Amino acid sequence: MTSDLKSRLAKHNAREVLHTSKYAPWSLKTYLAFSDEAQAFGFEKYLKSGSGRALAEKRYSPPPSDRLCQFLNRTMYICCRNLSDSAPGPQPMTRARRRRIIRTRRTLTGLALVGSISFLAGMTDATGLLLTGDFVSFMTGNTTRAALALSDGNLYHAAVLICAIVVFVLGNAAGIVISHVSQRRIFVVLGCVGLVLALASMMTVQNMLFVRFYMIVFSMGMVNAAVEHIEGLPIGLTYVTGALSRFGRGIGRWIIGDRRVEWTIQIVPWGGMVLGAIAGAVLTRLTGAHALWLVSLFAMVLALAAMLIPRPLQRRFNQKVAPSGSAITRAK
Repeated sequence: MTSDLKSRLAKHNAREVLHTSKYAPWSLKTYLAFSDEAQAFGFEKYLKSGSGRALAEKRYSPPPSDRLCQFLNRTMYICCRNLSDSAPGPQPMTRARRRRIIRTRRTLTGLALVGSISFLAGMTDATGLLLTGDFVSFMTGNTTRAALALSDGNLYHAAVLICAIVVFVLGNAAGIVISHVSQRRIFVVLGCVGLVLALASMMTVQNMLFVRFYMIVFSMGMVNAAVEHIEGLPIGLTYVTGALSRFGRGIGRWIIGDRRVEWTIQIVPWGGMVLGAIAGAVLTRLTGAHALWLVSLFAMVLALAAMLIPRPLQRRFNQKVAPSGSAITRAK
């Protein structure tokens, strides 16, 4: 707080204030004067709030050639550094720059996580298909196979596949319930997936093979609850068809002039699924049913690795994606 604006500015340019000395020299762009000291303090407090910062950037920010640096502590005016009048120095950590850094870190962490979990899903899918002869995550294929079995009069095989579809749906539901009651969603979901796969790997007796099949299907449904979106973009960990569909639609929008490229992340779950399926197929052909042990071990390792993700990022991945207003309007 000052009653002498010129002397206060001179003090900052003389580098007598440690907090602002590294950005000197300063030039005055905007100042606000109040006749009441309490009112000045109240306005300063408001400017440091979220809505106050937005107001300052919109109403009091300098032209594009300048940079709004900061609001000086306990003062009634706003000082901005004129970049054209001073030598280049270290770039200040502005709010917008910090947001970009945080968003980039979230996106990269999410992509690494999605790629790893999709790799796990691919391993499980290939291993389950080779051991049982039926799909453990491709419910579209199981639906078609069930319909064909019904048309051929093979009611037994059709019932097996329809039950697999029901178990897959229940696995998705269980994953959501587990993630809802847990503070560390990714760790708990992946840990449960690893536990179910470990139990399935023990089902080696002939009359327990169907139980093993359904346990693998259940785990594949559950794994989808680990991560549902990255920065608001939906991600399907085992829904490769959906990922490829979103990827193709993104290409179409790019062709007609929409230059956003967020749709390119949809290739990550597909790539992870392909590589995981190759690894699962190789392991199954080399070790047979013991490959399930290795898959469950990999799930446990992923669960432990998820513990290293900072809590703020985990909470971000746990957030629900609210539908946009435009989407709601279109739906109506």
